[in-house]
Amino acid sequence: MNKLALVLIVVSIALSSLITYQITQSGPVGLPDEYVKKEDLKKYFNEYVDQGSEVIYASLVKAIEQQKQFDEKKKQQALIDHKEELENDPLTPFLGNEKGDVSIVMFSDYQCGYCKKSAPMLARMLQKDTGLKLVLKEYPVLGQASLISAKAALAAFKMDKAKYAAFNKQLFARSLRSENDLIAMAKVAGINGLALLAEMKKPEYVQQLQKNQVLGSRLGINGTPAFIIDNVLYPGALPEAKLLEIIKAVRGKRSAK
Repeated sequence: MNKLALVLIVVSIALSSLITYQITQSGPVGLPDEYVKKEDLKKYFNEYVDQGSEVIYASLVKAIEQQKQFDEKKKQQALIDHKEELENDPLTPFLGNEKGDVSIVMFSDYQCGYCKKSAPMLARMLQKDTGLKLVLKEYPVLGQASLISAKAALAAFKMDKAKYAAFNKQLFARSLRSENDLIAMAKVAGINGLALLAEMKKPEYVQQLQKNQVLGSRLGINGTPAFIIDNVLYPGALPEAKLLEIIKAVRGKRSAK
């Protein structure tokens, strides 16, 4: 049971107890106990229920707001605590400048339509701006094809970092229906397809994906794509203009310091 549910239960029990106690301890105002009628008691009870409902509603709103603020602070702290893991994990694939001054962390799924649309735009940005590093956190949430693609990407990065970019492009551009599709994509990228299939079966890649799932959960990531730039989470797809604006602001803030 979460804290919010517990608060609501406690509030409801307390108010119910208070109403019952007050009704049993006194009759309607101005009437002795012997003159209490059924209609008066009903009216009296309804008045207390109405008052109690207002208190419950106010308590509910306050509890929700407090829980929301707590969750946001918790997520923000998690972004700070996991900054190194997000931006510089040696097992996580990246594109662009490894020593770039701005890191864009992208939680993505190769079967996600918005991720597919974002990929060419991000590639253009990396080509134009040599100070960018794009970190790709594999976050397969859309089924078996997503899982297979994610393991293949991790395996390809480990096998040959220089050829990873070409393979990553293939995974985003083409549909995956069978192992033959993976072999064909690997061939285009200059990677041995059969060796890739053997490599991606190692348990370390499942463990890495599980680690990404735990990390994403802590950060409040519920879907793909999700971007993290300078300890700020941006859920959902971002247009190029917005990304450029964020990058400019990050560099401006650092220059000011």
